[in-house]
Amino acid sequence: MKTILRITCYVIAVLACISVAALATSSSARHALTRVLLESPAEPVVVADEEGEEERHALALSDRALQNIGVTEQSAPAVELTDYEKTIAFPGTLVERPGRSSLTIPSPMAGVISKVYRVPGEALHEGDPLFDIRFTHEELIRDQTQLLSLYLRRDIVEQEIERLKPLGDDIAPRAERENAFKKAEFDASIKAQRKALLLYGLTEEQIDDTISTKRDLIRDFTVCVPEAFVDEEDYQHGADDGFQLKELLVETGTRVTSGQSLATVTDHCRLYVEGRAYASDQRLLERVLTGDRPIRVIFEGGHGKPEVLGDLTIHYIDPQIDDQSRTLSFFAEFDNRLLDREVRDSRLCHWRFKPGQRCTVEVPFDTISECFVLPLEGVVTEGADAFIFELTGVDEGKKVWTRREVHVLHQGTNNVAIANDGAIFAGARIARNGAAQLHVALTAGGGKLQTACPCPDH
Repeated sequence: MKTILRITCYVIAVLACISVAALATSSSARHALTRVLLESPAEPVVVADEEGEEERHALALSDRALQNIGVTEQSAPAVELTDYEKTIAFPGTLVERPGRSSLTIPSPMAGVISKVYRVPGEALHEGDPLFDIRFTHEELIRDQTQLLSLYLRRDIVEQEIERLKPLGDDIAPRAERENAFKKAEFDASIKAQRKALLLYGLTEEQIDDTISTKRDLIRDFTVCVPEAFVDEEDYQHGADDGFQLKELLVETGTRVTSGQSLATVTDHCRLYVEGRAYASDQRLLERVLTGDRPIRVIFEGGHGKPEVLGDLTIHYIDPQIDDQSRTLSFFAEFDNRLLDREVRDSRLCHWRFKPGQRCTVEVPFDTISECFVLPLEGVVTEGADAFIFELTGVDEGKKVWTRREVHVLHQGTNNVAIANDGAIFAGARIARNGAAQLHVALTAGGGKLQTACPCPDH
């Protein structure tokens, strides 16, 4: 009996050990499986969905949203294949034409400024008065006195001739001949003396009105804009526009000497663009100069768009390299534009471009054929990638803009050349501006077709 009980207990113990071992094995397996799953996550399944991929790169915006970033249908015209000139940008500055754009008005004699007619910035014409000078020049006063004396003495001879006329030729022929000879001498001396006064700057009208007619001395002299300043070949706006009083060097009451500078008059109808290149670019400039290839000048527009002057040619290249900056200057000439406005009784003169204004000079060096050319604002870059936005349709009244990855062949100062590699095609409507704002709105969308309204129902 005891033996049977002992065998039964032994069997129960063996079965209990087997159960514990099986339970431990199952728990270890579960922990091992869990550890494997945590250390080796499953790869995501890639599902090819062209429509979903297209929506992931598309953005739907309302008209108001597009207006906020300055993108409209008019700013997205159809693109066409064209040629693009690769250029190098050089810094430039507008400068005056030496010997042509500026003229200093000197004082013809010593005196005191008694009146100033013009103010700086005012437009001038040929012969316009600038200053009145009260004479203190001793030689001018002496020459005027001599001319006045000759006129008075000739008057006496003419009176004597008139007195002897009633007596006839038979009574006083000798006296008549002597008087005629004296009158001829006085006429010759008067002519020579008038020529001397003209050298001082006096005019024929002043001499006739004051000395010859009134028998008086000229006390004041009017300095006018000289006619020699007009260059009809270069001047494009007519002889009556564009001259400007740049600077007054004297004021009323100033005592001046003969030859002293009184004012500076300018004519900015044409200006030079001075570009500065490195000495290593000399051959490039020479090729452009001899090949007569046009260059472009770009002025920053501030709050507006940049202003571009095209089809300019290099006028000449400086024969010497600057010792300080080690740069080589080259010059191009262009016509300026005149803007004027009435201020009270004087007309002020305003030019669109002014000396000292900074700009960028683009010099071509190569040509890319058959490519798409877009403004710089129409292309956005992110690392090594470049994108543009194409108007591809309408979704519930909103314009759909699809992002296209493109290959940039060359980026200039304002334009970008896009390769014709199938990313876009001729006739596609590409946004010419606002690409950066469109890209930001798209990347913030979480990988689905984005709209301008954040509501979950849209």
